[in-house]
Amino acid sequence: MPLRSIFVNNYYYHIYNKTLDDLKPFEIEISSDYFINLINYYQYSDIKMSYSETLRLELDLKEQYFKHLRQSAKHKVEILAFCLMSNHFHLLLKQKQEGGISKFVGDVLNGFTRFCNIQNERKGPIFLPRFRSKPIMDEEHLIHVSRYIHLNPYVGGLINTVNDIWSYPLSSAHEYFSETIGIVNTEYILGLGYFLGNRRKYKMFVENETKHSKTRILTKYLFKWNN
Repeated sequence: MPLRSIFVNNYYYHIYNKTLDDLKPFEIEISSDYFINLINYYQYSDIKMSYSETLRLELDLKEQYFKHLRQSAKHKVEILAFCLMSNHFHLLLKQKQEGGISKFVGDVLNGFTRFCNIQNERKGPIFLPRFRSKPIMDEEHLIHVSRYIHLNPYVGGLINTVNDIWSYPLSSAHEYFSETIGIVNTEYILGLGYFLGNRRKYKMFVENETKHSKTRILTKYLFKWNN
């Protein structure tokens, strides 16, 4: 993977990329589940093996290993939001260690590419060679990007109603609405003065945007993939 821009520790970034040739791996449940498992695994820094190698561990050893990772709480990145669409993904990340974002994205995309190529008996890359990144400028920018990420399935027409946002299985929206422990850190955004820990206020914040035109939000965050 080409060298990326320098990411700064303890700063937030919107990371995204899309597939080549309009491949749609996230429409396949086994593939989308594998990608989510990869981002959950590679956010940790204290890993001793690739994710695919963990799948070959005996069950008790695997449980001990993952328990160790959770308890160590050592992260390359912190995930604040994510969403998978049919042919692209969005991640809202905080870099925790030097080079963390580049290492994290590289490990995830390499692992996912190997998995999909084995599953589909193909060779070669799946994603564009350079993932895109945008720095988050302030708290207001942060919460608006999180909203944009969680609105993607609705704006993109993958779901039909606003209420479906919170049950869409390939995003972190349900972690913000429910108290289920998942793979993202919801506490920081929910704890900001806009919401003060109130999940329903965050839900209203996201849903209020759907009252405006879909075209406006798409235009505001239009991706110029080929720049």
